[in-house]
Amino acid sequence: MNPPPRRPDDNDLPQLPHRPGEGAAQPTADDPLAPPPAPVSPSGLDPLLDEPRPAAESAGRPARRDSLLDDPLFAEIVDSPAGPDLHLAGPTPVAAVAPLIAEPVSGPAGPDLPVAEPVRPPIEPEFVDVEVVEEPRPGRRPPPSPAEPQPLPRAYPVRPPRASSASPPPPPPPRSRPAFPAPSGARREHVPAAGDEIPAKSRPLAACGVIGCLGLTVVGAVAFLAFVAISVLGHLGDRIGEQSRGPTSGMASAARPGPIGPTELGPREHVVALPGKFDAVGRGAGGRYLFLRIPSRSELVVFDPNKGDLIRDPNKGDQIKSISLGEGEPNALFAAGAAKLFVYKKKTRTVERYDLLSWELEQTTAGPSGMPSVDAVAVGAGSDGPVYLLSAGGGRAGDVRVLDATSLKETAKYQVPEWKRADGNAHARSSDDGTVIGVAGESGAVVLRFNPGSCQARPLRPDGDPPLLATPSPDGEFVYTSRGVFKPDGTPVMKVEDEYFYTFPTAHGKGLYLSLEVKTPLRRVGEGLHLHLANSSLRAGAFPSVKIPRRLGTADEVAEPVPADQRVHLWPAAGLAAVLPSSNDTIELHKVNVESALKSHGGEYLVIGSDPPTTAYRGAEWKYTPVVWTRRGRAQPRVVSGPPGMELRDKDIVWTPSPDFAEESVEVRIQVTDNPTGQNPTTVEQKFRIVAINRPDR
Repeated sequence: MNPPPRRPDDNDLPQLPHRPGEGAAQPTADDPLAPPPAPVSPSGLDPLLDEPRPAAESAGRPARRDSLLDDPLFAEIVDSPAGPDLHLAGPTPVAAVAPLIAEPVSGPAGPDLPVAEPVRPPIEPEFVDVEVVEEPRPGRRPPPSPAEPQPLPRAYPVRPPRASSASPPPPPPPRSRPAFPAPSGARREHVPAAGDEIPAKSRPLAACGVIGCLGLTVVGAVAFLAFVAISVLGHLGDRIGEQSRGPTSGMASAARPGPIGPTELGPREHVVALPGKFDAVGRGAGGRYLFLRIPSRSELVVFDPNKGDLIRDPNKGDQIKSISLGEGEPNALFAAGAAKLFVYKKKTRTVERYDLLSWELEQTTAGPSGMPSVDAVAVGAGSDGPVYLLSAGGGRAGDVRVLDATSLKETAKYQVPEWKRADGNAHARSSDDGTVIGVAGESGAVVLRFNPGSCQARPLRPDGDPPLLATPSPDGEFVYTSRGVFKPDGTPVMKVEDEYFYTFPTAHGKGLYLSLEVKTPLRRVGEGLHLHLANSSLRAGAFPSVKIPRRLGTADEVAEPVPADQRVHLWPAAGLAAVLPSSNDTIELHKVNVESALKSHGGEYLVIGSDPPTTAYRGAEWKYTPVVWTRRGRAQPRVVSGPPGMELRDKDIVWTPSPDFAEESVEVRIQVTDNPTGQNPTTVEQKFRIVAINRPDR
């Protein structure tokens, strides 16, 4: 019979240097920490290796303990990865674990193993029995099959204990460790001495490194995108005349008054009496409404060119409808957009918003802080915002605050060193889209051009004296002044021979402007109102029936609360001109025919003389028939861009938004070309926005 195979004993293991005093004593029967004797299987085989035990062990004698296990320089494995439990009972022979340590094998890919925590033993290592209760963990992998090799734990680096002559302090409570699979029963866990520093685990460090790399990548990508965005915005800033306005207020879903049409003017209704003297005038609703402030009544009244009268309340016996400015606010500032009216009250420093259909107050918000005074309010008459509050006085730089039209909260602020005034009135005029504003004071006129996130200021400096007024055209392409016509960048459009060429835009539309004759040295206004094409100083028509008072606010534009450009208004689509005389208590109305005035002066012209409806109801047809005035043949309109489904039917542009049309507003561009089949055709463009809303009965 062959003897049982020889098992490796202590003499076969490499011996580490042993320092005196560091070896552990052999456990005795009285030792409370001594492990219980290992059970012996009935067959006399090792329950782990299923091999015959040595004779000493079969006889029940405790196995000799390896001295390396008590050496502080030896790394004792205390943690194991998730997997099947190693059922060890009592002191485990070295030979039982030696193959697992000496021969690591690679297994299938599994979850990452925890990183061992380096520990340092104290001068006199102490051990505490920690009761480990194994509990099932959610998501735990099932135990591998017997044929599957088991993953191995990683070894801990060990540092020698600190040299100290003092006795070690009492051990702290054992730190909790993750509940790795372990044999049931008692388990010895090394407890470091107080004050021992625990090095950081390598897994969090590796995770931080990965996160840091990802963070640097994200930051680099964001920086690149920011560079691209700044470059694009910088390029767009030089093309303000070709871009749409900045972010809207979110009120695009609000319905707005209808377009301007022929005036319903009776034969005797040429003068409209006001309920008091006005001292300020402004436009709104795309140019359709004219607002007049009556300080004696602390209210605003509204003139409608379609009716040729003030707006009245049919529920109150046709009483004049007015908007109260509140007690003690006779000089409250105001400006109107496409669908809303905005009022700034100087006494309470609050901003209010009113609806232009219901005329009800919708919101009141405190004005921006840090603004010592507000001298003017501006908003594009055909836009949904933003709202601009402007201040300049005492020789300091101008202060512009931008408000969101929905929340009435400040979104941006700009300093304008080019705009200063010592005293007097501050005048501000806006283009209908709200991208160009002309501000004027005693130092002259400055044009402010707004792009998303920026404001550019351009003083108007002609060869002679600077103009003291600046009124942008409705489309923002030109700026009209008392010294001629300029571009928004401050460049004169044409050279004028007279010192005074008093110009201002029509109340709506594109391609036309008006001028007054101003006689020097008293700067009195000559008789007659003259019509011009947008890019020419030559007269393209005249309205001799429109009587212009000689004293109409042209002698000193800044000192005048209501200059001449706010006293003469022309609505080409309505065929109506209105003059506000210096008595400030009436409106004089005159029927005019713009097409006949253009024909009578000869020359070529192509003008779109109508405004489109800017509200479309979902599920209903929207239609617009452009009114075109031209000397050449027929004019052919076409849709350049618009929503899906918009088309040209004969001379009508039609579109039916679906009942579930999601967009609140869409931009439309149409072009009209005269003599399209002949030589040298001329083309003009009209651009506008349409809001899509649900029917009121839905």
